[in-house]
Parts: sequence; C-alpha cells; structure tokens
Amino acid sequence: MKIDINKNNVVCGDCLDWLQDIPPKSIDMCYIDPPFFSNKQHEIIWGNGYELRSFDDRWKGGVSAYIEWMEERVRLIHRCLKDTGSIFLHCDWRANHRIRIMLDDVFGENNYLNEIIWHYDGMQSPSKVKLARKHDNILRYAKRASKAYANKEKLYYYRKIDSLELKNYRKDEKGYYYDFAQNDYTVESVKKTRKGRARPLHPIWET
Repeated sequence: MKIDINKNNVVCGDCLDWLQDIPPKSIDMCYIDPPFFSNKQHEIIWGNGYELRSFDDRWKGGVSAYIEWMEERVRLIHRCLKDTGSIFLHCDWRANHRIRIMLDDVFGENNYLNEIIWHYDGMQSPSKVKLARKHDNILRYAKRASKAYANKEKLYYYRKIDSLELKNYRKDEKGYYYDFAQNDYTVESVKKTRKGRARPLHPIWET
C-alpha cells in the first residue's frame, strides 16, 4: 500500500518503510517522537485500555548504533521536506547532544532554528550529585533556513500571568500585551515600540 499525499493518512509502522513512497520535497513539516535511548523495554496500555503495546529501546551497539538508526530515518525525512519545510525532533538528556550533531550533519548547522524546552513537574527529584531532570528537548531544523516558513501569528507563545504581574503590561488595540522599558503606554508608543524594545506576548491568559 502506498501513501496518497493528497489525503490525510494515519499509518502505523516504521517510517523507514513508509517514507520510501513519499515523493521528494512534498512535506511541509515533520514531527518525530522516537525512542530516547533509555535502554529499557517499554509497555503501554493502548486505545480502549485492553490492548498492550510495547517497544524495545535497547541498543546492542550503544549510542553509536542508536544514532545510526536515527540518521537513516532523518535523512529520508530531509529528502521528503520541501525547501520551506522543518523537522521537529523530540528527545531528552540521554542523547540530545549526539542527536544535535547528527542533525547538523544531515541538515547543516546553519539550518538549526530552535531548541524548545518542554518542562514538566513531579517526574524526578534531585539527588546528592545532580539536579532533577525535568525537561525534554524538541530540536527544530529547517530544510533551508533562508526559506523556512513561519506563521508569526502562530509562533508566539502562550503563558499564564497573574494579576500582579499584569500591571507591568499594557494591551494594544488587537488585544496583545506588551512590556516596556519606559513608562509610556500610549497607543502611539505601542506602535513605535513594536519595531523597538517591546516584547509581544501573543496572547496571554489572565488569572
């Protein structure tokens, strides 16, 4: 069975098999959530709660074998991405440093765009020798950084803000909040500082 790229598809299987049928330069964005080099056997309860699925994240050849396995798939993704496309790769502390070097080799270090930190609470407590490991990494690379597509209205982040902190911001006519280096909150100042020192917070939740 081949994938029809003109239709929405959900495919269960190894991307190495399915990407072979994807034409070059036909994908806008790819997000992958591969094994993290945990060296464990993972099991999850799937769907309606009765089906048990598992995957093996153990590597006989160590981290070098893991990166080699990853690179083969990332190179196929690179082939399938449009020149305006990007890859988002989810990883964590176990191998993110090695994965970034591999992505530099495949995409080119000049095509690195962002590292998104996915912070979470309550997963691990600090020990006597190390701080708690409480975040994952999402690495973003572009096929061609100079041509990478970015919908600026969608890329601004969301965050909560309490009423006390809210006093440091002013809302413009579109409902966006700005903080300022000076105490001038007029509409004219908002328009001027959009090109200057103002930092947009598109939009934030008020609590």
